Amino acid sequence: MISYITNINDNIRIFCERGDICGCRALCLIESYGAYGNIIDFWVQYIDDRIVSVIVKYGADMTVVTSDDTDKNELRDFIYATGAKSIVFDRPFYNAEIVGKVMELKEPAENKIPDGCRIEKDVPLNEAYDLIKKCKGKGFVCPSYEDFILDTSHKLRHKRAVCCGLYNNKNTLCSFAMTSAMTDKTAVIGAVCTSPEYRRQGFGGAVVSSLVRMLGDRRILLARTPNENESFYNQLGFIQSVISGCSDLFCYS
Repeated sequence: MISYITNINDNIRIFCERGDICGCRALCLIESYGAYGNIIDFWVQYIDDRIVSVIVKYGADMTVVTSDDTDKNELRDFIYATGAKSIVFDRPFYNAEIVGKVMELKEPAENKIPDGCRIEKDVPLNEAYDLIKKCKGKGFVCPSYEDFILDTSHKLRHKRAVCCGLYNNKNTLCSFAMTSAMTDKTAVIGAVCTSPEYRRQGFGGAVVSSLVRMLGDRRILLARTPNENESFYNQLGFIQSVISGCSDLFCYS
């Protein structure tokens, strides 16, 4: 049975905080926007009063948190009925594209901030967006300006996002990283980018390490583009992760 929810409770929070990317993403949306149907819609699938799936719809995008007991047939039928255009989930119950290899931080590496550079937490979002757009490419999709500004600023106000930028001595934003989702216990790093002319100078490693320090004792995850950047993240202390029986992040659209 799938039920529409207007208030989060401890059981739902515990289910989402199992440690996977989708759980963090779903709970971050709920805690940022509130489960009231104004901006997000939020459902829970139950079997014998046990939570087996959590579904959050934000605009046309849906995040699904599944479990071994998820009723996949009911869930598929329900998703079709909602009109969602893109569904992100942590295990394959659709014939879906793999959009990320899940990595987890195990032993943080110390990366020195290059001489003449500084780290800033309060990065103007228009500067961050310009850098993200400059670095877009295969596996690194740039959202629309409006979506990025509205969603990120909202999460920052509700303490559900952290941004980190590295500036050189010319006051140019060279590297950027942020949390794409964050709860009290888990953070998902995303939008890691370095301007092409400043790559291979230690800027990317320094900005990710600085962001990690800002996140405290949270469990830190990321979804690496398949076949890309594995050695970069290994050097920063990330390893391939198997969470809830799955090491991939999937998308159906």
